[in-house]
Amino acid sequence: MRNFLRARYALTLGIALGLLTNTAGAQQDAMLAVFEGDAQGVENAGFIGSGSDVQLVSCDSPMAELGLGASGCSHQIVFGAEYLMVRATHSEQLAYVENNTVGLGTNDEFIRYHQFESSFDPSFRVYAGIRIPECGQEFRFTYTNFSSDGNFNSIAQSGAAGVGPVDIAAPFEVIPAGTGDTLFGSSSVKLNNFDLACMKTIPLGCALGSGCGDCCDPCGCDPCGCDPCGCWCPAWDITWSGAVRFADISSELNYGNNIVSTTVPVANRSATSRVDFTGVGLRGGFLGRRYFGKTGMTSVFLKGDISLLVGDLDYSAIGTDGTGANQFTPSYFSGTQVIPVTELEAGGTVALTSNLSVSGGYLFSAWHDLGHRAEYNFATTTGGQTVSLDDANILAFDGWFLRAEGTF
Repeated sequence: MRNFLRARYALTLGIALGLLTNTAGAQQDAMLAVFEGDAQGVENAGFIGSGSDVQLVSCDSPMAELGLGASGCSHQIVFGAEYLMVRATHSEQLAYVENNTVGLGTNDEFIRYHQFESSFDPSFRVYAGIRIPECGQEFRFTYTNFSSDGNFNSIAQSGAAGVGPVDIAAPFEVIPAGTGDTLFGSSSVKLNNFDLACMKTIPLGCALGSGCGDCCDPCGCDPCGCDPCGCWCPAWDITWSGAVRFADISSELNYGNNIVSTTVPVANRSATSRVDFTGVGLRGGFLGRRYFGKTGMTSVFLKGDISLLVGDLDYSAIGTDGTGANQFTPSYFSGTQVIPVTELEAGGTVALTSNLSVSGGYLFSAWHDLGHRAEYNFATTTGGQTVSLDDANILAFDGWFLRAEGTF
Protein backbone atom coordinates (compact mmCIF):
# COMPACT_ATOMS: atom_id res chain seq x y z
CA MET A 1 0.00 0.00 0.00
CA ARG A 2 2.81 2.42 0.90
CA ASN A 3 4.55 1.75 -2.40
CA PHE A 4 1.26 2.35 -4.25
CA LEU A 5 0.79 5.79 -2.57
CA ARG A 6 4.37 6.79 -3.36
CA ALA A 7 3.85 5.91 -7.03
CA ARG A 8 0.60 7.88 -7.12
CA TYR A 9 2.20 10.98 -5.60
CA ALA A 10 5.12 10.77 -8.02
CA LEU A 11 2.75 10.53 -11.00
CA THR A 12 0.71 13.55 -9.82
CA LEU A 13 3.83 15.66 -9.29
CA GLY A 14 5.16 14.74 -12.72
CA ILE A 15 1.91 15.80 -14.42
CA ALA A 16 1.89 19.13 -12.55
CA LEU A 17 5.50 19.92 -13.47
CA GLY A 18 4.78 19.06 -17.09
CA LEU A 19 1.81 21.45 -17.22
CA LEU A 20 3.84 24.26 -15.67
CA THR A 21 6.64 23.70 -18.15
CA ASN A 22 4.22 23.77 -21.12
CA THR A 23 2.53 26.94 -19.79
CA ALA A 24 5.83 28.81 -19.41
CA GLY A 25 6.90 27.76 -22.88
CA ALA A 26 3.60 28.93 -24.38
CA GLN A 27 3.89 32.30 -22.64
CA GLN A 28 7.44 32.79 -23.86
CA ASP A 29 6.50 31.86 -27.44
CA ALA A 30 3.48 34.18 -27.41
CA MET A 31 5.38 37.18 -26.02
CA LEU A 32 8.15 36.68 -28.56
CA ALA A 33 5.56 36.56 -31.34
CA VAL A 34 3.92 39.74 -30.03
CA PHE A 35 7.19 41.69 -29.90
CA GLU A 36 8.12 40.53 -33.38
CA GLY A 37 4.74 41.65 -34.76
CA ASP A 38 3.82 38.08 -35.75
CA ALA A 39 0.02 38.11 -35.57
CA GLN A 40 -0.26 34.46 -36.60
CA GLY A 41 2.33 33.51 -33.98
CA VAL A 42 0.28 35.26 -31.32
CA GLU A 43 -2.77 33.30 -32.35
CA ASN A 44 -0.90 29.99 -32.43
CA ALA A 45 1.15 30.44 -29.27
CA GLY A 46 -1.24 32.51 -27.17
CA PHE A 47 -3.39 29.73 -25.76
CA ILE A 48 -2.29 28.66 -22.29
CA GLY A 49 -2.95 25.15 -21.04
CA SER A 50 -5.29 22.56 -22.42
CA GLY A 51 -8.24 22.87 -20.07
CA SER A 52 -11.36 24.99 -20.18
CA ASP A 53 -9.54 28.23 -19.16
CA VAL A 54 -8.23 29.55 -22.49
CA GLN A 55 -6.76 33.07 -22.61
CA LEU A 56 -4.87 34.99 -25.26
CA VAL A 57 -1.52 36.20 -23.93
CA SER A 58 -1.75 39.21 -26.28
CA CYS A 59 -4.47 40.67 -24.05
CA ASP A 60 -1.88 41.66 -21.46
CA SER A 61 0.96 42.44 -23.84
CA PRO A 62 2.36 45.84 -24.92
CA MET A 63 0.35 45.45 -28.13
CA ALA A 64 -2.66 46.58 -26.09
CA GLU A 65 -1.15 50.07 -26.06
CA LEU A 66 -1.17 50.06 -29.85
CA GLY A 67 -4.84 49.15 -30.02
CA LEU A 68 -4.01 45.58 -31.08
CA GLY A 69 -4.69 43.92 -27.75
CA ALA A 70 -7.29 44.46 -25.05
CA SER A 71 -7.76 43.42 -21.47
CA GLY A 72 -10.14 40.48 -21.36
CA CYS A 73 -10.08 40.10 -25.15
CA SER A 74 -13.56 41.65 -25.38
CA HIS A 75 -15.07 43.45 -28.32
CA GLN A 76 -15.04 47.25 -28.35
CA ILE A 77 -17.59 49.75 -29.60
CA VAL A 78 -15.85 52.42 -31.65
CA PHE A 79 -17.39 55.72 -32.71
CA GLY A 80 -16.09 58.92 -34.25
CA ALA A 81 -17.07 62.29 -35.64
CA GLU A 82 -15.25 64.59 -38.07
CA TYR A 83 -15.55 68.30 -38.72
CA LEU A 84 -14.68 69.06 -42.35
CA MET A 85 -13.87 72.25 -44.24
CA VAL A 86 -14.22 71.09 -47.84
CA ARG A 87 -14.12 72.77 -51.25
CA ALA A 88 -15.74 71.31 -54.36
CA THR A 89 -14.38 72.08 -57.84
CA HIS A 90 -15.06 70.84 -61.38
CA SER A 91 -12.69 70.32 -64.27
CA GLU A 92 -15.38 72.02 -66.42
CA GLN A 93 -16.41 74.96 -64.22
CA LEU A 94 -16.31 77.92 -66.59
CA ALA A 95 -17.87 81.12 -65.23
CA TYR A 96 -17.36 83.55 -68.11
CA VAL A 97 -14.94 84.62 -70.83
CA GLU A 98 -13.29 88.04 -71.09
CA ASN A 99 -12.22 88.97 -74.62
CA ASN A 100 -10.03 92.03 -75.07
CA THR A 101 -10.40 93.09 -78.69
CA VAL A 102 -8.08 96.10 -78.43
CA GLY A 103 -4.92 95.92 -80.51
CA LEU A 104 -6.05 93.29 -82.99
CA GLY A 105 -3.50 94.53 -85.48
CA THR A 106 -0.59 94.40 -83.01
CA ASN A 107 -1.36 90.98 -81.45
CA ASP A 108 -2.05 92.57 -78.04
CA GLU A 109 -5.53 91.07 -77.72
CA PHE A 110 -6.23 88.24 -75.27
CA ILE A 111 -8.97 85.88 -74.10
CA ARG A 112 -9.16 85.16 -70.37
CA TYR A 113 -11.26 82.30 -68.99
CA HIS A 114 -12.68 82.78 -65.48
CA GLN A 115 -13.72 79.95 -63.14
CA PHE A 116 -16.24 79.88 -60.31
CA GLU A 117 -14.69 80.90 -57.00
CA SER A 118 -15.40 77.83 -54.85
CA SER A 119 -15.30 78.26 -51.07
CA PHE A 120 -14.35 75.96 -48.19
CA ASP A 121 -17.62 75.16 -46.42
CA PRO A 122 -18.31 73.14 -43.25
CA SER A 123 -19.32 69.50 -43.67
CA PHE A 124 -19.19 66.43 -41.45
CA ARG A 125 -18.59 62.68 -41.27
CA VAL A 126 -19.66 60.24 -38.53
CA TYR A 127 -18.99 56.54 -38.03
CA ALA A 128 -19.62 53.72 -35.57
CA GLY A 129 -18.70 50.06 -35.42
CA ILE A 130 -17.39 47.03 -33.58
CA ARG A 131 -13.66 46.44 -33.08
CA ILE A 132 -12.06 43.10 -32.16
CA PRO A 133 -8.64 44.25 -30.87
CA GLU A 134 -6.90 40.88 -30.50
CA CYS A 135 -7.67 40.10 -34.14
CA GLY A 136 -7.02 43.63 -35.39
CA GLN A 137 -10.43 43.51 -37.06
CA GLU A 138 -13.23 46.05 -37.27
CA PHE A 139 -16.68 46.40 -38.83
CA ARG A 140 -17.67 50.03 -39.39
CA PHE A 141 -20.58 52.06 -40.83
CA THR A 142 -19.72 55.57 -42.07
CA TYR A 143 -21.87 58.46 -43.25
CA THR A 144 -20.19 61.34 -45.09
CA ASN A 145 -21.74 64.69 -45.98
CA PHE A 146 -19.82 66.99 -48.34
CA SER A 147 -21.29 70.34 -49.36
CA SER A 148 -19.69 73.34 -50.99
CA ASP A 149 -20.86 76.51 -52.73
CA GLY A 150 -19.25 79.01 -55.08
CA ASN A 151 -20.02 82.12 -57.08
CA PHE A 152 -18.68 84.66 -59.54
CA ASN A 153 -19.28 88.28 -60.51
CA SER A 154 -17.81 89.47 -63.77
CA ILE A 155 -16.20 92.71 -64.80
CA ALA A 156 -18.44 95.18 -66.61
CA GLN A 157 -18.97 95.09 -70.35
CA SER A 158 -16.98 97.84 -72.08
CA GLY A 159 -18.68 99.10 -75.24
CA ALA A 160 -21.43 97.46 -77.20
CA ALA A 161 -21.68 93.69 -76.86
CA GLY A 162 -19.74 91.89 -79.57
CA VAL A 163 -17.62 94.84 -80.64
CA GLY A 164 -15.73 95.67 -77.45
CA PRO A 165 -13.22 97.00 -76.79
CA VAL A 166 -13.73 94.46 -73.92
CA ASP A 167 -16.42 91.81 -74.37
CA ILE A 168 -17.68 89.34 -71.76
CA ALA A 169 -19.84 86.26 -72.26
CA ALA A 170 -21.05 83.37 -70.11
CA PRO A 171 -22.02 79.88 -71.32
CA PHE A 172 -25.49 79.14 -72.64
CA GLU A 173 -25.77 82.54 -74.37
CA VAL A 174 -26.00 84.45 -71.10
CA ILE A 175 -24.54 87.70 -72.43
CA PRO A 176 -24.59 91.43 -71.67
CA ALA A 177 -26.39 93.99 -73.79
CA GLY A 178 -24.08 96.96 -73.56
CA THR A 179 -21.74 99.13 -71.52
CA GLY A 180 -21.93 98.56 -67.76
CA ASP A 181 -23.74 95.21 -67.89
CA THR A 182 -22.31 92.38 -65.76
CA LEU A 183 -22.63 88.61 -65.41
CA PHE A 184 -23.05 86.62 -62.21
CA GLY A 185 -23.51 83.01 -61.13
CA SER A 186 -23.50 80.47 -58.32
CA SER A 187 -22.51 76.84 -57.85
CA SER A 188 -23.70 74.21 -55.40
CA VAL A 189 -22.49 70.65 -54.74
CA LYS A 190 -24.00 68.20 -52.24
CA LEU A 191 -22.85 64.63 -51.56
CA ASN A 192 -24.30 61.97 -49.24
CA ASN A 193 -22.10 58.90 -48.94
CA PHE A 194 -22.71 55.66 -47.00
CA ASP A 195 -20.03 52.98 -46.43
CA LEU A 196 -20.31 49.58 -44.71
CA ALA A 197 -16.72 48.38 -44.29
CA CYS A 198 -14.66 45.50 -42.92
CA MET A 199 -11.13 46.45 -41.79
CA LYS A 200 -8.09 44.35 -40.86
CA THR A 201 -5.00 45.76 -39.10
CA ILE A 202 -1.66 43.96 -39.41
CA PRO A 203 1.29 44.98 -37.17
CA LEU A 204 4.70 45.29 -38.81
CA GLY A 205 8.15 45.04 -37.18
CA CYS A 206 8.63 45.28 -33.41
CA ALA A 207 6.24 46.47 -30.77
CA LEU A 208 7.09 49.64 -28.87
CA GLY A 209 9.26 48.84 -25.84
CA SER A 210 10.16 50.74 -22.71
CA GLY A 211 13.18 48.87 -21.39
CA CYS A 212 16.24 46.85 -22.31
CA GLY A 213 15.24 43.63 -24.06
CA ASP A 214 11.61 44.61 -24.53
CA CYS A 215 11.88 44.83 -28.29
CA CYS A 216 15.11 42.95 -28.98
CA ASP A 217 15.32 39.32 -29.93
CA PRO A 218 16.55 37.45 -26.81
CA CYS A 219 18.39 35.00 -29.07
CA GLY A 220 20.78 37.72 -30.24
CA CYS A 221 19.05 38.73 -33.45
CA ASP A 222 18.40 42.49 -33.49
CA PRO A 223 15.79 43.21 -36.19
CA CYS A 224 15.07 46.73 -34.92
CA GLY A 225 18.61 47.92 -34.37
CA CYS A 226 17.91 48.19 -30.64
CA ASP A 227 20.38 49.48 -28.12
CA PRO A 228 20.90 46.57 -25.64
CA CYS A 229 21.37 49.10 -22.82
CA GLY A 230 17.88 50.56 -23.07
CA CYS A 231 16.01 50.36 -26.33
CA TRP A 232 12.77 51.53 -27.87
CA CYS A 233 11.43 50.73 -31.32
CA PRO A 234 9.02 52.54 -33.64
CA ALA A 235 5.94 50.46 -34.43
CA TRP A 236 4.18 50.32 -37.78
CA ASP A 237 0.89 48.85 -38.86
CA ILE A 238 -1.14 48.66 -42.04
CA THR A 239 -4.90 48.42 -42.35
CA TRP A 240 -6.70 46.88 -45.30
CA SER A 241 -10.35 47.69 -45.83
CA GLY A 242 -13.15 46.63 -48.12
CA ALA A 243 -16.59 48.24 -48.22
CA VAL A 244 -19.93 48.47 -49.93
CA ARG A 245 -20.66 52.10 -50.83
CA PHE A 246 -23.85 53.98 -51.70
CA ALA A 247 -23.56 57.54 -52.98
CA ASP A 248 -26.01 60.29 -53.92
CA ILE A 249 -24.57 63.45 -55.55
CA SER A 250 -26.12 66.59 -57.01
CA SER A 251 -24.23 69.47 -58.59
CA GLU A 252 -25.56 72.68 -60.13
CA LEU A 253 -24.11 75.73 -61.94
CA ASN A 254 -26.33 78.81 -62.38
CA TYR A 255 -25.74 81.80 -64.68
CA GLY A 256 -27.44 85.18 -65.05
CA ASN A 257 -26.90 88.65 -66.50
CA ASN A 258 -27.48 92.03 -64.92
CA ILE A 259 -28.72 94.50 -67.52
CA VAL A 260 -28.12 98.12 -66.54
CA SER A 261 -27.50 99.63 -69.96
CA THR A 262 -30.22 101.17 -72.10
CA THR A 263 -28.26 100.96 -75.33
CA VAL A 264 -29.82 97.69 -76.44
CA PRO A 265 -32.96 96.75 -74.50
CA VAL A 266 -33.00 92.96 -74.04
CA ALA A 267 -34.61 90.66 -71.51
CA ASN A 268 -32.55 89.25 -68.66
CA ARG A 269 -31.26 85.75 -69.28
CA SER A 270 -30.50 82.80 -66.99
CA ALA A 271 -29.24 79.24 -67.42
CA THR A 272 -28.70 76.15 -65.27
CA SER A 273 -26.39 73.18 -65.77
CA ARG A 274 -27.14 70.24 -63.45
CA VAL A 275 -25.63 66.78 -62.75
CA ASP A 276 -27.28 64.08 -60.58
CA PHE A 277 -25.87 60.65 -59.78
CA THR A 278 -27.13 57.84 -57.55
CA GLY A 279 -25.07 54.65 -57.43
CA VAL A 280 -23.74 51.72 -55.46
CA GLY A 281 -20.50 49.76 -55.68
CA LEU A 282 -17.38 48.47 -53.95
CA ARG A 283 -14.50 50.31 -52.27
CA GLY A 284 -11.03 49.03 -51.37
CA GLY A 285 -8.48 50.88 -49.28
CA PHE A 286 -5.11 50.85 -47.57
CA LEU A 287 -3.89 52.81 -44.53
CA GLY A 288 -0.31 52.88 -43.25
CA ARG A 289 0.54 54.26 -39.81
CA ARG A 290 3.76 54.90 -37.92
CA TYR A 291 3.84 55.38 -34.13
CA PHE A 292 6.33 57.55 -32.25
CA GLY A 293 7.72 57.46 -28.72
CA LYS A 294 8.01 54.61 -26.27
CA THR A 295 4.26 54.44 -25.69
CA GLY A 296 3.01 55.18 -29.20
CA MET A 297 0.76 58.02 -28.09
CA THR A 298 1.36 59.93 -31.35
CA SER A 299 1.36 58.67 -34.93
CA VAL A 300 1.13 59.78 -38.55
CA PHE A 301 -0.84 58.05 -41.30
CA LEU A 302 -1.48 57.98 -45.04
CA LYS A 303 -4.67 56.50 -46.45
CA GLY A 304 -5.74 55.73 -50.00
CA ASP A 305 -9.05 54.36 -51.35
CA ILE A 306 -10.47 53.52 -54.75
CA SER A 307 -14.11 52.82 -55.58
CA LEU A 308 -16.12 51.70 -58.58
CA LEU A 309 -19.78 52.74 -58.50
CA VAL A 310 -22.52 51.95 -60.98
CA GLY A 311 -25.73 53.94 -61.11
CA ASP A 312 -28.02 56.41 -62.85
CA LEU A 313 -26.47 59.60 -64.21
CA ASP A 314 -28.64 62.53 -65.35
CA TYR A 315 -27.40 65.75 -66.94
CA SER A 316 -29.36 68.76 -68.14
CA ALA A 317 -28.67 72.28 -69.45
CA ILE A 318 -31.61 74.69 -69.68
CA GLY A 319 -31.68 78.44 -70.37
CA THR A 320 -34.52 80.95 -70.48
CA ASP A 321 -34.94 84.68 -71.00
CA GLY A 322 -37.04 87.16 -69.06
CA THR A 323 -40.19 86.12 -70.87
CA GLY A 324 -39.72 82.44 -69.99
CA ALA A 325 -38.89 81.44 -73.55
CA ASN A 326 -35.96 79.08 -74.26
CA GLN A 327 -32.89 81.02 -75.36
CA PHE A 328 -31.30 77.84 -76.72
CA THR A 329 -32.33 74.25 -77.27
CA PRO A 330 -32.36 72.45 -73.88
CA SER A 331 -29.89 69.56 -73.61
CA TYR A 332 -30.42 66.33 -71.66
CA PHE A 333 -28.42 63.18 -71.00
CA SER A 334 -29.52 60.15 -68.98
CA GLY A 335 -28.03 56.68 -68.63
CA THR A 336 -26.33 54.06 -66.49
CA GLN A 337 -22.65 54.66 -65.95
CA VAL A 338 -19.67 53.30 -63.98
CA ILE A 339 -18.00 56.04 -61.92
CA PRO A 340 -14.44 55.60 -60.56
CA VAL A 341 -13.57 57.40 -57.31
CA THR A 342 -10.08 57.97 -55.89
CA GLU A 343 -9.44 59.32 -52.38
CA LEU A 344 -6.39 60.27 -50.30
CA GLU A 345 -5.99 61.33 -46.66
CA ALA A 346 -2.85 62.33 -44.77
CA GLY A 347 -2.60 63.39 -41.14
CA GLY A 348 -1.59 62.68 -37.57
CA THR A 349 -3.17 61.23 -34.42
CA VAL A 350 -2.68 61.92 -30.69
CA ALA A 351 -4.08 59.52 -28.08
CA LEU A 352 -5.43 61.61 -25.19
CA THR A 353 -6.39 58.56 -23.12
CA SER A 354 -6.56 54.82 -23.74
CA ASN A 355 -10.13 55.32 -25.06
CA LEU A 356 -10.00 58.72 -26.75
CA SER A 357 -7.91 60.11 -29.62
CA VAL A 358 -7.94 63.13 -31.93
CA SER A 359 -6.69 63.32 -35.52
CA GLY A 360 -6.25 66.05 -38.08
CA GLY A 361 -5.08 66.33 -41.66
CA TYR A 362 -5.95 67.03 -45.29
CA LEU A 363 -8.08 65.04 -47.73
CA PHE A 364 -8.42 64.82 -51.52
CA SER A 365 -11.21 63.14 -53.46
CA ALA A 366 -11.84 62.85 -57.22
CA TRP A 367 -15.15 61.61 -58.65
CA HIS A 368 -14.39 60.90 -62.29
CA ASP A 369 -16.93 61.62 -65.05
CA LEU A 370 -19.15 63.61 -62.66
CA GLY A 371 -18.18 67.11 -63.75
CA HIS A 372 -20.33 69.40 -65.87
CA ARG A 373 -20.18 68.18 -69.42
CA ALA A 374 -20.93 71.18 -71.58
CA GLU A 375 -18.12 72.65 -73.69
CA TYR A 376 -18.63 75.90 -75.59
CA ASN A 377 -17.46 77.45 -78.81
CA PHE A 378 -17.75 81.18 -78.23
CA ALA A 379 -18.13 82.07 -81.90
CA THR A 380 -19.57 85.46 -80.98
CA THR A 381 -20.40 87.20 -77.74
CA THR A 382 -23.93 88.04 -78.91
CA GLY A 383 -25.17 84.48 -79.19
CA GLY A 384 -24.77 81.61 -81.57
CA GLN A 385 -22.62 79.55 -79.15
CA THR A 386 -22.35 75.88 -80.05
CA VAL A 387 -22.39 73.32 -77.22
CA SER A 388 -20.84 69.84 -77.13
CA LEU A 389 -20.66 67.28 -74.32
CA ASP A 390 -17.40 66.03 -72.79
CA ASP A 391 -17.54 62.77 -70.82
CA ALA A 392 -14.00 63.06 -69.36
CA ASN A 393 -14.32 65.43 -66.41
CA ILE A 394 -13.87 65.41 -62.65
CA LEU A 395 -15.79 66.55 -59.60
CA ALA A 396 -13.12 67.04 -56.91
CA PHE A 397 -13.15 67.71 -53.18
CA ASP A 398 -10.28 68.86 -51.00
CA GLY A 399 -10.06 70.28 -47.51
CA TRP A 400 -9.16 69.93 -43.84
CA PHE A 401 -10.56 67.47 -41.33
CA LEU A 402 -10.54 67.25 -37.53
CA ARG A 403 -11.55 63.88 -36.07
CA ALA A 404 -12.38 62.67 -32.55
CA GLU A 405 -12.63 58.90 -31.88
CA GLY A 406 -13.67 57.03 -28.76
CA THR A 407 -13.96 53.38 -27.72
CA PHE A 408 -15.60 51.55 -24.85
